[in-house]
Amino acid sequence: MQISFPAQAATPAQNAQAARFHGFFVAFRTAVLKGDRNAVASMTQFPFKDFRSGNYCEPGDKACKVSPDSAASRDRAQFLAKYDRIFTPAVVAAIRANRVRGFRHGVDDGEVGGPIAAGEYLLDAEDVGDQRVFVPVGTSWKLARIPFYS
Repeated sequence: MQISFPAQAATPAQNAQAARFHGFFVAFRTAVLKGDRNAVASMTQFPFKDFRSGNYCEPGDKACKVSPDSAASRDRAQFLAKYDRIFTPAVVAAIRANRVRGFRHGVDDGEVGGPIAAGEYLLDAEDVGDQRVFVPVGTSWKLARIPFYS
């Protein structure tokens, strides 16, 4: 499997982080392609945020209302109910093609900023609405959000 990592020389810690991400992504990709929604949900951070729609909830915000049009999901149940909206055919195709990349200095940290921050990985689908962001959580990774573009 080919995964794109940052071009600059990596430190041993960055190499270890990349190896952990690779292991996570292999399992994540397998779960998505098998249609194992429960396994995918277990690899997702909640609340799952949809910055594309401008509608998301912060952790602990009980008063937050999630629009039915948004892919944002407060919890596992909402995520599973919106699974087909989150994993469209284009998203699944990008996952199948291993179109993921790590943060790139000079690209993702410009004046406006990019879709991901240092240490994160992006499902780099052609349409920005089909991109997804993975974040480190402890020694593992989680699917966290649909990125925001201005």
